[in-house]
Amino acid sequence: YGVWMSWGTSDLPDVAGYMYTDRPIYRPGEKVYFRGVMRDRQDMTYTVPHAETVHITVTVGWGAQQLFDDDVALTQFGTFSGEFDLPEDAPIGDGNIQVRYKHDYDAGVSFSVAEFRVPEYKVEVTPDNSTIIQGDPLKAVIAASYYFGGPVSNASLNWNAVGEEAYFNYTGP
Repeated sequence: YGVWMSWGTSDLPDVAGYMYTDRPIYRPGEKVYFRGVMRDRQDMTYTVPHAETVHITVTVGWGAQQLFDDDVALTQFGTFSGEFDLPEDAPIGDGNIQVRYKHDYDAGVSFSVAEFRVPEYKVEVTPDNSTIIQGDPLKAVIAASYYFGGPVSNASLNWNAVGEEAYFNYTGP
């Protein structure tokens, strides 16, 4: 998900935009939904654009295949939304949705096109404590169930423990 700001002739951006898709990864043949918002910037004030449309361009495969190239209506709130279908033969890799409002590209978001298998079951890990100190034991309940509702049995288990250093800024005596 991404935010891009355009820079006009001054040192500060004169347009701000934000875009997102309904999820970051898609299979060829699936529908992609996107939404966004645009704002004009004058000094330190952001206002709703007076334009009626923004221009959307969607490419996949490092820009090799263009899937969508059209104007999309802006609402009275400066927001926009749309959808497009990925073709069944869409190349695996990155896709980009780019918005043109005042400049060549004022906002955009990337997404991935990949072949993947939907998981058959979910695994939930519930620790007995949310934080521990080095050397303390960690206990957790691990539960696995198929998405259709049945329990998983005799499944192999691989696990990793990840530690993260933590600091605080002490200013007292």
